[in-house]
Amino acid sequence: MIAWEIIWWVLILLTAVYSTVTMAISMILRNGGRTAIERKLAETDRDGFWRDMEPRRDDIAHTMSLHGLAAGIICLGLWVVDFSGLPGDGFSLPGFVVGLSTGVVLLWIAIDLVASSMARHAAPPVVSSCFPMVRAYAIRINVLHWMVKFVDEVIRRLSGASLDSTDQAEAEAELLRSIEQTHREGGLDEGAVALLENIVEFTSTDVGEVMTPRTDVDGLEYTDDLVEIRRFIGEIGHSRIPVYEEDLDHIVGILYAKDLVRWLGEQDPAFALRPLLRRPIVVPETKQVADLLADFQRSEVHMAMVVDEYGGTAGLVTIEDVLEEIVGEIVDEHEPDDEDQPGLHTMTDGRFEVDGNFHIDDLNEALELGLPEDEEYDTVGGWLMACIGHVPETGESHDENGHRFTAIATTPTQVERISIEPRAHDSD
Repeated sequence: MIAWEIIWWVLILLTAVYSTVTMAISMILRNGGRTAIERKLAETDRDGFWRDMEPRRDDIAHTMSLHGLAAGIICLGLWVVDFSGLPGDGFSLPGFVVGLSTGVVLLWIAIDLVASSMARHAAPPVVSSCFPMVRAYAIRINVLHWMVKFVDEVIRRLSGASLDSTDQAEAEAELLRSIEQTHREGGLDEGAVALLENIVEFTSTDVGEVMTPRTDVDGLEYTDDLVEIRRFIGEIGHSRIPVYEEDLDHIVGILYAKDLVRWLGEQDPAFALRPLLRRPIVVPETKQVADLLADFQRSEVHMAMVVDEYGGTAGLVTIEDVLEEIVGEIVDEHEPDDEDQPGLHTMTDGRFEVDGNFHIDDLNEALELGLPEDEEYDTVGGWLMACIGHVPETGESHDENGHRFTAIATTPTQVERISIEPRAHDSD
């Protein structure tokens, strides 16, 4: 009997607490209590978290209300069962009536009188006092929210249903906001956040954004000279090489270095390159990387040539380029060991040096520079040329957002390397 009473009092206390906090949150949202609650929470450095909860406050209140209702129903049931003489003494109708009546009255006192009065007159102190519980619900709701959104997006794509560009952008933005908020609330660590954000953005990334541009493609001009082929492969260190005739607009196949193993150390006069070439996959710049990954999985060729709308070669993309969009940069044995991102280097004097073909959105993410992004250019070099109005000469610079961007290596047609340094005094 004592155990039943302890459980009952614990449940009625939970019901009262849930109801009080739920009503307090609702009261703050309906009335002008936002400033008061933020002042109260600021005393314990929780005001920022309260503002971050803005999109989910109604959901939190609703979920806590349902839990309070469940506790109240269980509480009332236990009270009635106890008064009815169940399960051992047999059912007593008078006991049932008394138990039901007194249970309803006690719950009414706990919910409608105590909880309602406290929420009405002391909403900010109530929410502040119970903030750890509110925070726990916020984390759970945000985790569930982005999980539902993520599963919904996966199912939509598997089913072949399509979104228009506006709906897709809004869906991805909502997913990214949910992931970031869950991270701030302690529900996800840095590694999980990076992976999930990459997966979300992966679904809307075009091949043109991840390809190696034509100017950086190492291609082999068709030849049956085995010595020349070996020398070329040894110099560039790639395992897959596009082979062309005349120029890169006329790709005849992809050569895998491993296919030359049988000719190591030999000078076979009957050697012919063409039988070793694999048919290349040709894709437009606008193809989505998720679809290209599926093509790679279905084929035995893990390199694709990217063409522009005029049929010329725009660049190439490998399965490694695609996977890096999900897991981050993959540094192989032929790439220099650098603590920075490939293409972005921290100098000892505090400057940064970046390759001209480094994507501007990646630079903004890495250094938080806030440089403008536009459809007219994808790279830092393209942005600098757009700002200056021509291909800059070595030493030419442009100031933006408190930083000076100087072209330190150029050709007549492109910017190969740029120096970035903060300006001590911005006179703009």
